[in-house]
Amino acid sequence: FGGGLVHNGELYIGDNGAASEIWLMRNYINNECFAEEGVSKRAIIRSYKKYSKDKSKAELTPLDIFEIAEGKLQGNREAALKSFEEFGKVVGDALANAITLTDSLIVLGGGLSNAWNYYASSMLSVLDGSIQTIDGGKVGRLEMKVFSLEDDTERKAFLSGNHCQIKVPFSERLVDYDPLKRIGVGKTRLGTSHAISVGAYAYALSKL
Repeated sequence: FGGGLVHNGELYIGDNGAASEIWLMRNYINNECFAEEGVSKRAIIRSYKKYSKDKSKAELTPLDIFEIAEGKLQGNREAALKSFEEFGKVVGDALANAITLTDSLIVLGGGLSNAWNYYASSMLSVLDGSIQTIDGGKVGRLEMKVFSLEDDTERKAFLSGNHCQIKVPFSERLVDYDPLKRIGVGKTRLGTSHAISVGAYAYALSKL
């Protein structure tokens, strides 16, 4: 579960070349663990075995569990769906922590991004959820509204915003204003391997 932060076309690497190590965020499900324990191939397999009560030694892969969720492979479909739902919650919370600092678009890649349809809902529910105050009240988890760029309706709403005009005090002048703070979350279009290659090439060029 890795990350990369790009600003103004440049990769931010930090003082020690260790920026965006998102895998070390706290785990939403188990606060004593790091996020990658819930966002990885082993996490999907472990969750499936837990929810299906499967104690066999069978060597399942995340692809197997994905195909069980799709109904293409025999198995416990409910457990497969629950595994991806749990996965999405951990992803969502880790991204919420990161995006609080970056206030930016999010692009997801990796093999498990193919399972978007099964974890996106729980991920987005955490990102657009709430967090408690000390007295039990609730505030938005983020300062901004999160839109899925994979959904046509949400993408249009993200692009449209909430534009209006406001009057400059003590004048007749009007200025454009959009009060809707928002970010978008989507999947890579290049594919992870291609995206990494292009990124490495661009980074190398920047060092010439």
